[in-house]
Amino acid sequence: MVRAIIVDLDGTLIDSIRAHALSFQEALANLGKVSSQEEIVDTTYEALLRLSRLRRKHGLIDAQEMKAAEERIRKAQQSMGEIDRILEIEEEAERRRRLLELKPKIDEVNFSKAHEEEELALPVGWDKFKPLWIA
Repeated sequence: MVRAIIVDLDGTLIDSIRAHALSFQEALANLGKVSSQEEIVDTTYEALLRLSRLRRKHGLIDAQEMKAAEERIRKAQQSMGEIDRILEIEEEAERRRRLLELKPKIDEVNFSKAHEEEELALPVGWDKFKPLWIA
């Protein structure tokens, strides 16, 4: 029986949501639930947008930070859609050309941070941190 699923969708190094979506899809299938990769990706991006709004609502970020975070999330989402459309092109040379054209935009998305460094800091000292051990 699954007791917990731990998820890390931080986007620190790359926009890895597609890879996570495949993992989620497999995990959900093992639980008897069927979701398309696209549904999982869309849900993940929507969750990131909602999280940004919640953080603003509770004063964890200011309006400018929220707007910047939402812009990064939308750019990542748009880029994934563009990649999907290009990958549907049958002619390999054209597909390759279009992917190379898109590369600077993808690099910009991949190297922009999904959050600021200080947001990664734990709100408590290590002596107070008690990790949840799952059997």
